Amino acid sequence: MTQPYTSTHIVQITDTTDRNAYLKIRSAYAKHAGAFGLHDAYVDVVPSRNTLDIGVAASELVHNTERPDRLLLALNCAPAEKKNGSKGNHRKDFFYADLGENIYTGGTIAGLELAYVKGRIQRIFQDVTTNELDSQFRSLQILPNRLIRFADPEQRDRLIRDGALKEIKNLDGYVRDVPDTTHVIEVDEPFSNVKLWLSNADRKTLQNGQSAQFDFGAESVEYKPRTKSPRALEFNALVRDKLFEVPLDQNGIALSSSSRVLGGKTVPMIATVRKRPAETVPHYRVPAVGQQVHLRLVAA
Repeated sequence: MTQPYTSTHIVQITDTTDRNAYLKIRSAYAKHAGAFGLHDAYVDVVPSRNTLDIGVAASELVHNTERPDRLLLALNCAPAEKKNGSKGNHRKDFFYADLGENIYTGGTIAGLELAYVKGRIQRIFQDVTTNELDSQFRSLQILPNRLIRFADPEQRDRLIRDGALKEIKNLDGYVRDVPDTTHVIEVDEPFSNVKLWLSNADRKTLQNGQSAQFDFGAESVEYKPRTKSPRALEFNALVRDKLFEVPLDQNGIALSSSSRVLGGKTVPMIATVRKRPAETVPHYRVPAVGQQVHLRLVAA
């Protein structure tokens, strides 16, 4: 590479993670990292089921307090797109973005992959050669090579000169905003603690010492749900600054957790405080990532 780095973490967050795919993807990064002089990289391949889950995982790594010198994030969720099929396995192009501070992303924009880090995007490019191999397995045959090259200034300039990368100026036309609806962004295992993205209204409303009721909607915000908040919310909780300020065997909404999101904002968390959290179930139905969360304050 043109600039020395002491540590690099490459993470492919993808819906393609059967055993053999995992091994082949790691081999691809070993191949291309070696070819372009990157000899200090640690490679992970992380399973993910949808674009919201991919976007949140990317945000967690970007906002990690123990981040390495350089971070390369490959984001991939590319199912079939056309009702009647598409010739040559073609699907939407890959995009590559510079997030600053030696953080680079590449891969699909099929939904919310970049939404949770949108405010960090400095430049973003469309790879107009994404489908040149007619490959079903683009996350193996295209993505590792392009991402490693994009992270290198000289290689990136070459891709631009060769016409493979086209810079996108209209960011909003390609990258969605995070829905302004309180929703589940992570369910910690094995405790079943539920981390939340708060709507602007809920973030202003929730304060330490309050009591609240909550429930989970039936739909994911990834798909722009149209359901209204239910009239009755099923579960009670105490709102506290820290999780362990909540008494045993009660639900709490902790206003902070170990996670942060864009702008350094804290990530609240719903949890039942219990002696054996890994061996017992919480006092609420465990939701899926992306589900709406309905909150209402009640008199203490």
